[in-house]
Amino acid sequence: MYEARDMELLVRMANFAVANSGRTVDWLHLAGPRYLRSEDRSFFRPLADLEPKEARVFLGVVLPIDGVAGLRRRVDTASRYIPDFGVAMYCGFGRQPGKDGTETMREHAQVVRTVRG
Repeated sequence: MYEARDMELLVRMANFAVANSGRTVDWLHLAGPRYLRSEDRSFFRPLADLEPKEARVFLGVVLPIDGVAGLRRRVDTASRYIPDFGVAMYCGFGRQPGKDGTETMREHAQVVRTVRG
């Protein structure tokens, strides 16, 4: 899988999609870093240019490999550039290990509850 050096292309694509969709966009999922680039401000800096209009933004910043501590670092870093967002797995749930995804969903829910807590 290709990992972008920053979120610039994702932001440009999201802005284009929102501006040209011809309808209200309800939400955007922007894939986050696949590896441990938790505090890399340059990765998240392009989020300052995101124009989601009414869309709810979800950043793919949940990585199973570093749990709550890593998620908190990525949330803190991304929050410098975008004030309000939800969190999701870095690349959705489709590529996660496990037979049926139950363990991945349970882990995701636990990490998010802990960070919200």
